Parts: sequence; C-alpha cells; structure tokens
Amino acid sequence: MIAPLRGRHRLMIGLIAPLVIVLFVLALKARPSLPVMDEPPAALVEPSPGDGEVLFERPELFSRPAIAGRVRATATGLQLELEPREAPRLPSVLVYWTAAASPPSIADLASARLLGPLDDTRTQVFPLPDSARGGYLVLYSLGHQELVASAELPELASAGSPSAEPGDAATRTDDSEAPEGSEEQGSAEKRG
Repeated sequence: MIAPLRGRHRLMIGLIAPLVIVLFVLALKARPSLPVMDEPPAALVEPSPGDGEVLFERPELFSRPAIAGRVRATATGLQLELEPREAPRLPSVLVYWTAAASPPSIADLASARLLGPLDDTRTQVFPLPDSARGGYLVLYSLGHQELVASAELPELASAGSPSAEPGDAATRTDDSEAPEGSEEQGSAEKRG
C-alpha cells in the first residue's frame, strides 16, 4: 500500500512544483511598483556647509574644545556651522542657543533652544532661529550634566547689510539719510 501512495505523491509533486513556480512569478509581476521620490522633502535635507553669505566667523569660537564657528545667511534663514578642531572628549555634547545677555548658567538652558548634538568628526550645520541676532551658544555635556563651554554671538546684521561689531556706533555722513521726522533732518532743514 505504501508503494502506490508514493507513486501518487511523486506524480502530484511533479505537477504542483512547476505550477507553484509559475504562480510565484505571476505574483511578483502583479505587485504594484514601489513609490519613488524625485527628491526628499526640504525638512529632511541637511544643509551643506559653505552655502550663503558669511555674517560672522571666528576660528576659535570655543577654545576648549577647539571648535571654529561661522554664521551664514541663506535663503532659508540663518545657519550656524561648527567645525571641530579637536574631539570634545565628553559624552553626548549638545549645542544650545540662548538669547541671554550675560553668560548662561545651567538654569538658563530651560529657556534655551536646542540646536542638536555635536558630532566631533565633521563640520555640522544647525539652523538658527530667526530671532538669533545675538545671544550665546552653549555646549552642554548630557553625560556629565555640566556646561562645557559658551561663546557670545555678536549682534548680527541681516544679509546684505554691513555687520557691525557689538559696541560700534554707525555714523552718518549725509543728513538726507535720516528718517522723516528725526531731529537730524529737522536741523538740516533749519540750516539750509
């Protein structure tokens, strides 16, 4: 009884095996194609260093660890570039920006804006908030729960206008540039 059963099974496997292969190929062909993006959304694209007008640059923005920094004005807004010159040798270093007028403390980080983690192997680009025209950049070690370093960001001029250093006063050479109703324009009209 076993021999006729084996013969029947051999015949069934011989007929079903090619049928399974054909059905498998047809199933692969009938699948819908995977959607493909032409380009990723702008929110997912990491900006590349070197784009835009440099508003501020300092070869040693942070001295310990040695990190060069620059702020650029791009079409999408202000961007901070940090280029590590040496590894911070601290765990989980985070970069913050705060609008504080004096050097920040750990308590000030509650109101600071987190820009992202610091990668000590490459130049990184962080988008700065539109309100970031000055303030402080802060490096904070999450592993040690301490401020590593802070650096003052000078008052930044908008793109296309000359950048003035903090404390520098811009002087006018022509009275006609004074806004309407100002004292300078009024005194110029009285003289002439």
